Amino acid sequence: MNLKDRTTEEDKIEKLLNNFFMPIEDIDLLHNYGVHLLSQLIRKLPENSFHKSVYHDLLEKLSVCEDMKAYREILTEQILLLLSDSREKNSIVSQVKSYVEENLSNPDISLKKIAREQIHMNVDYLSRIFAKENGEKFSHYLNRRRIETAKILLLKQDAAIALVADRVGCGNNPRYFSQIFKKYTGTTPSAYMEQFK
Repeated sequence: MNLKDRTTEEDKIEKLLNNFFMPIEDIDLLHNYGVHLLSQLIRKLPENSFHKSVYHDLLEKLSVCEDMKAYREILTEQILLLLSDSREKNSIVSQVKSYVEENLSNPDISLKKIAREQIHMNVDYLSRIFAKENGEKFSHYLNRRRIETAKILLLKQDAAIALVADRVGCGNNPRYFSQIFKKYTGTTPSAYMEQFK
């Protein structure tokens, strides 16, 4: 789904679902197809209690629905809801990652700052979303990106450790940079450079 044009994307999906459900005239068959499609979709989305609750609510609504038109509308609405929720969370994580890449040299990057100034969201909620969608805490992600970038910079000709530390957001503190580098790579920056000379 294209994040820039949500309405157009949702219209496309709605038409696709209507074309899929319209030829089915037996409510039991429609139920089987709808539930199958929804369960496949939930399997492909990141695990989320919201998705499961939507699925159970939907099964409950559909079990008492006897009107084909209403049935199709409920299915379509719930599928769009699931896709929209998943996409929104992916978009938030992408915004955080983009901010990190653009500001990696800034020693003051924090999730609190990003939540407050960039995404305008509660930091605890953002922290939970980031960890769940990305599979690691923000602090670990930030340090990992700093070290991955540092490894590339250290191998450039005449790279000074203090300069690399500054470029990856460790300010003018090469000692602190060396500690983080060793924690993530098992070696010091100077030993790493020596290894690849």
